[in-house]
Amino acid sequence: MKKILPVFLVFIMFFTMAFTGCTHKLILTDDDIAEMNIKGTQYATYMIESNFQQLEDHLTSKMAKSVKIEEIETFYLDAISNLGDFEKIEKVESKIVNNNIVCTVNTRYEKNGVIVSMILTSKGEISGLWISYYPIELPLVENDIFKEISISYDIDGVDISGILTLPHEYDETLAVLVQGSGQSNMNEGIGKEGNVPFLDIAHGLANEGIASVRFNKRYFQYPETAKEDITIFDEVINDVLHIIDNSLNIEGATFTDVSLIGHSLGGMIAPYVASQNQHVSSIVSLAGTLRPLEDVMYDQLLDSYKVNTIFSEKEKETALKSAADEIAEIKKLEVGVDGLNYLGISSHYFASLNQLNTQEIAPTLDTRYLILQGSEDFQVYAKTDFELWKTELENHPDSTFILYEGLNHLFMQSSGKTGITEYDNKQTVNNKVITDIAEFILK
Repeated sequence: MKKILPVFLVFIMFFTMAFTGCTHKLILTDDDIAEMNIKGTQYATYMIESNFQQLEDHLTSKMAKSVKIEEIETFYLDAISNLGDFEKIEKVESKIVNNNIVCTVNTRYEKNGVIVSMILTSKGEISGLWISYYPIELPLVENDIFKEISISYDIDGVDISGILTLPHEYDETLAVLVQGSGQSNMNEGIGKEGNVPFLDIAHGLANEGIASVRFNKRYFQYPETAKEDITIFDEVINDVLHIIDNSLNIEGATFTDVSLIGHSLGGMIAPYVASQNQHVSSIVSLAGTLRPLEDVMYDQLLDSYKVNTIFSEKEKETALKSAADEIAEIKKLEVGVDGLNYLGISSHYFASLNQLNTQEIAPTLDTRYLILQGSEDFQVYAKTDFELWKTELENHPDSTFILYEGLNHLFMQSSGKTGITEYDNKQTVNNKVITDIAEFILK
């Protein structure tokens, strides 16, 4: 499923060339894939070894004219700065994306993983290049207060990996953590230096005597199984419901109920999940929203254009009009729609979101609510989304709202940036946030 940059938590791109596209449908044989993998590995190795002059020899003429090799070098060296020593190439994959040959090389550094993605011509020349990050697997922790246990859920014949963080003395309520949009790992790893907000929360809650489960998003663990027509149910809801039902008795530990902690999109879907599962006794929304996804995306686009100096006012106006037209169509979508894309996302996905009706469901639930929001969040809005929670839950008998001054979308201290590089510097989730969650669950 494609997503555009403003959506919640997404890729960090340092440099990109547009997809070139071809006039005929590309097909890769096994030999072609092997050849592209060899070339991609070699090009990534040039970058790892700071041999950019040799890399320059393999750029298409168009790309070489569009960007200087010194600029590519600067972007790459900035991307890997502070990540420690290079360790190894973990994975190389070549495939057709939007009728372009895309080779991705996963390179592991001491503190984080770096993905070098290249658009290659049929001759193996580089016509596009960008850098993003992937989280590296961290060792399990065991200390005097808690231990982490690797667990696996068999869901429809697929094993979804997770971690149970179990205090030696634990409360009867289990916290289940659900990530934001995009395909993230169980720690919700993000940023250049590998911030891990869900690991922070799990360890912080364990220190307060609260056990938790966190798990990989299905299409993070098995990206090859993602289809164009996936829905929110395929992506996460079905898995969450299964995990809740199969975690009350796990690894010798027994729990009576679940506190569902949802971040961003996870907070958005939490009321629906709770309405479908009697074991959910409370919801903690971390920068969640009751608004439709497309409305949040439009506001993100609008804000991005306010500081954009590349496009003309006429171009911005045209783009916003186009987005508004697509949003109007999204709101009409029903199950069984065709495979069109709106705002870069499949119509099937938006149609499934239309089924949730979380704004209507939320006030009717007996579930306790803790709604948390950072004042400096530029992806979900304190003045809009946080206030909507307060309005919709105004008459709910057990709902608490806390706004944290100076915190961003990850509930870490904001640097004041309004772009995704905000999440690059290594930080941890604010301890007051974790304490407030723990007090709420234990109440």
